[in-house]
Amino acid sequence: MVQSSILLLFLSLLLMLTTPVSAGSKSPQAEKTATPTAQEQERIAAIDRVRILLTTMLDRMERLLDQLDSFQKRLASRRDTIEKAGGNITNADSLLAIAEEKL
Repeated sequence: MVQSSILLLFLSLLLMLTTPVSAGSKSPQAEKTATPTAQEQERIAAIDRVRILLTTMLDRMERLLDQLDSFQKRLASRRDTIEKAGGNITNADSLLAIAEEKL
């Protein structure tokens, strides 16, 4: 489904941004003791901003998907209610099929 692929894309981007990049031939111990330069600090700050942005976008997408699921359930419930009452639902069924295809 498109929803799953979008979530996987955001998760992979988030993972990629949080994975540390090796700094050449420095030993791991030397990297821990060295203080970051101004350029490295800017890079770290930029990565943090992107990480926050992606996390926020992922949270919003999850909420949106939950809202779409809820909306779809309400529509199905109303359709069933109309059908039980003897109403004509052929037009509603065709429109719901088109909407589900697009989602």
